[in-house]
Amino acid sequence: MKHFPSLVPGSKSKSFQAEVFEKLDGQNFCIEYTKKRGFYKFGSRTQMVDETDLQLGKAVILFKEKYIADLERVFRDNKLEGTIFAEYWGDNSLGGIHDPNDEMKISYFDFSPRGGIVASSLFRKLFENKVPTAKYLGTYNWTPGFVARVKAGELGSFEGVVGKENSNNPYMAKAKTQAWLDAVKLRYGEKIAEKISDE
Repeated sequence: MKHFPSLVPGSKSKSFQAEVFEKLDGQNFCIEYTKKRGFYKFGSRTQMVDETDLQLGKAVILFKEKYIADLERVFRDNKLEGTIFAEYWGDNSLGGIHDPNDEMKISYFDFSPRGGIVASSLFRKLFENKVPTAKYLGTYNWTPGFVARVKAGELGSFEGVVGKENSNNPYMAKAKTQAWLDAVKLRYGEKIAEKISDE
């Protein structure tokens, strides 16, 4: 099963023209589909999971109960096969750790059709306004100045943003807001915050 690659931290990224999306604070969740077997494999960023998994078992159950029908319609209508990548999150999730009282959600952000990740424009054409997706914020020149704007919270996303070249197998980077970094440090402490933030 294909798992989602790591994103380049904003402090280390090159300058490029980026399609920019809101970065949702949750857990990476991937789902594989074939025409013969439907949605039959589920995974985290690093390994396969099922309903019994302590971390993402509830995501598998939620997907099957609430999200599978609409996503399957998109795959069938467009004759797609491959892995779709999503975020499993709640309104009060922080640093990928969830509030047990939240109503959990699944939002999709990338698709890999048996190979590399598709261009952002194709992803949006296939999935946007048909199933829940990460909010598209526009096209920006990804530069140190832009990363500073994200850090200052100017783009309106609490955790931060993800930027992708609009091409197959795109270069991808992330930038976090200072407000999110401060919230993570306050709740979990400096050492855990450094590991979670990866900036």
